[in-house]
Amino acid sequence: MQDFIKLTQVSVSAAESVIPAAKSYFNEPATVSEKIHRVFFYEKETDVLADVVRRKIFREMTSLKLSEKFHLRYFTLHIENISDTAEKVADLLTIMAIKRIV
Repeated sequence: MQDFIKLTQVSVSAAESVIPAAKSYFNEPATVSEKIHRVFFYEKETDVLADVVRRKIFREMTSLKLSEKFHLRYFTLHIENISDTAEKVADLLTIMAIKRIV
């Protein structure tokens, strides 16, 4: 399903966006907040796409059993957790950068 591929790509992009922010924490802590914005953008996109995928699973895939739909819903949840974890790391980086600057 193409939606799962798009969801995975966006979620992984959120995780990949944390890396430059972490590198900038060690080099220039003042620029961390500039690099973090991409993480939050991709995380919001992941939330929207995951909601769309879940709705498609339960509304449009009539040939699947309910247990199979639940299983696909859990796949979307686990993929979505990647970007949620990236957001948590971004929050921690922001806090650490503020403490380091001050």
